[in-house]
Amino acid sequence: VILLLLILLPFIFQGKIAEEIQKAMDDNLNASVVIGNVDLSLISSFPSFGLEINDIQVAGKGIYEGVELAKIGSIETKLDLMSVINGDQIKINKLGISDAYFVVHVNSDTIANYDIIKTSGEIGIETELKETEVETESAFSMAVEEYFLKNINVEYTNKPGDIYAKIENLTHTGSGDMTTDIFNFATQTNIDLLTVKSGGVKYWNQAKLDVKLDIGVDIPNSKYTFNKNHFGINDLMLKFDGFIALPDDETPELDLTFSTEKSTFKSILSLVPSVYMLSLIHISEPTRQEAIS
Repeated sequence: VILLLLILLPFIFQGKIAEEIQKAMDDNLNASVVIGNVDLSLISSFPSFGLEINDIQVAGKGIYEGVELAKIGSIETKLDLMSVINGDQIKINKLGISDAYFVVHVNSDTIANYDIIKTSGEIGIETELKETEVETESAFSMAVEEYFLKNINVEYTNKPGDIYAKIENLTHTGSGDMTTDIFNFATQTNIDLLTVKSGGVKYWNQAKLDVKLDIGVDIPNSKYTFNKNHFGINDLMLKFDGFIALPDDETPELDLTFSTEKSTFKSILSLVPSVYMLSLIHISEPTRQEAIS
């Protein structure tokens, strides 16, 4: 009977959950949201409860009517089944977004297309009352054990600031038992191509980014310890370790050590914007050698 229920329950509630997700988005967002399908699983993800939302498309309204804001392949979450049943604290074993493309735009009037969250007045009195009742009746917390971003692409345009940026194939993972006061938080971030342009100058032109953070978090003492971390752009890799302490009513403590595996001129030169590289190429050889020195 239990096995039969595990197989049938996702199919029984799948349609209802999809309707509730769609309704929640429509009630809270000033945007047109279309969901492809919702998948539930208990067998394949047991003892976790799996929920996956696929093929999400978000388009603006108002002055951004019909303009695409996001196209997301899938949002995946795995919940600890017992935490869902108990209800005091929802524990998320895994949460992630895959194959997403975001178009972020700020127009000349400084109006952003991502400003789509409805205000309390737009949501309505009935919804506000329901939210108040929920907060009053039961205050539960939520904990995330592991999260990820895979193949995330972002195109950002800011007209007033004359800024353009493009991120291609961002991958980010993070893990740590955030339900405890002392835990280790580890992240890894990679970007295949990063372009940043401002005022007609390309500061980064299809640069590669590699960041690893391994942080020991001590919440009671407000201390954060960095162990074998690195930050890399193109050919330059910067390592750092140490700690930062922010005790209450005391002077903050900072002890960080930085180093590089190799500090060749080529690795440093890889950070120079292309517009300045052209100027360096066209100067005479003696002047170039003097500049290098």
